[in-house]
Amino acid sequence: MTRIRFALVASFVGLAFPIAATGQSVGVGSLFQTFRFSDSGASGIETLTLITTPFSAGIPLGDRADLRLSGAFARGALDHAAGSSTISGLTDTRVSLGFGTQWAQVAAVAILPTGKNTQTLEESRVAGAIAADLLPFAISNWGSGPGGGATLTAAGPVGSVGLGVNVAYLVRQSFEPLESQEFAYRPGDLLHVSVAMDGSVGEAGKATIRLTYERNGDDRGDDANLFRSGDRVQVLGSYAFPVGPASSGIVYASLLHRNEGAFLETTESLASQDLMLVGGGVRIPMGSGVFQPDAEARLFRRADGIDQGYDLSLGATYEIPGAEWTVAPSARLHLGHLEVREGVETGFNGFEVGLAVRRAGGGS
Repeated sequence: MTRIRFALVASFVGLAFPIAATGQSVGVGSLFQTFRFSDSGASGIETLTLITTPFSAGIPLGDRADLRLSGAFARGALDHAAGSSTISGLTDTRVSLGFGTQWAQVAAVAILPTGKNTQTLEESRVAGAIAADLLPFAISNWGSGPGGGATLTAAGPVGSVGLGVNVAYLVRQSFEPLESQEFAYRPGDLLHVSVAMDGSVGEAGKATIRLTYERNGDDRGDDANLFRSGDRVQVLGSYAFPVGPASSGIVYASLLHRNEGAFLETTESLASQDLMLVGGGVRIPMGSGVFQPDAEARLFRRADGIDQGYDLSLGATYEIPGAEWTVAPSARLHLGHLEVREGVETGFNGFEVGLAVRRAGGGS
């Protein structure tokens, strides 16, 4: 089922959403993430690994329009007692065409089905494990069928504070998720509304709060209503502040709640869920770049007590700006605990290393 990733929400809406075209931009990278479970009998997994190569590009079309594209190539591997399973390929590609002014923008969005939408049973097992809400993998799926929609964003000052509003509607089309079954699955349409506000605190601090609401229509299987996902509400707050004469810091906290979901052809339901995040980091000029250490605690709870736990992570990025390109290597360690069900638990640890490269220019 559709899942909200904290990082995607943070980059998709809010006051940081681009209102007008800002010039050509290109971004590529690679991220290696792996997790090892101490009790593979409890989890059914010995190691779970994901290698992601994301890409993005932005092209200005005049002064008030731009074209943006983003996607990724990913390879996932799951090792278990009986062997290993893998899945690899492109994810779906997102293309948006936006028109706007300094204060508002409207964009048409298309989801191109470049991903591995139809999977074998072994591939779907890996993809399902990668999609676990507790583990902060870079992607949540390889493909969920074609789709399209529109977004409307407005942002500007209101008195002494900044206010931003984002409304998006996305319509998805059907696809066949399993090679061994002739079964057409159509995810429900998505309504997304986000309101953000920021303002100065003291002489140099800045506080931001964002409230997001998402509602999904009924998922359908072979034209019959199959599943109704619970509504989602997220509250995110952050505080940015100076650290000495040249450095800066930020702390943040977030709560994402999903209401109980319902299987429409039976009396079964999917338990409500809560994802809580608390973290922070600093930016410290060092040498020819900027050193950015950070830490985050991630707690995932379900009302039925299944597949819940916590993840603690500590990492750092070193950003090296150049004349045209910015290079940013990164590394992170993870330590966590998973409760598969009552009385069945396992610890896990993991690490990730990555490299991001981006170029921003003034357009041609």
